[in-house]
Amino acid sequence: MADSMIMFDKGDARFVLCVRGISIYRDHLLLFTAEGVGMDCWALPGGRVDMLEKSEDTLIREMQE
Repeated sequence: MADSMIMFDKGDARFVLCVRGISIYRDHLLLFTAEGVGMDCWALPGGRVDMLEKSEDTLIREMQE
């Protein structure tokens, strides 16, 4: 549903609403990095919020993906 995500453009700037979550299991923190897309850092799991979607529902959906 990429066409229903919450995103606004203003001039050369773009705002995209995202949520991130902290997942700790046995003293290990879940992080990710995306290879091949120019992302050279580690990030918390999460993703873009769809229109009218609750933040917690977004996080559950993104963690399943």
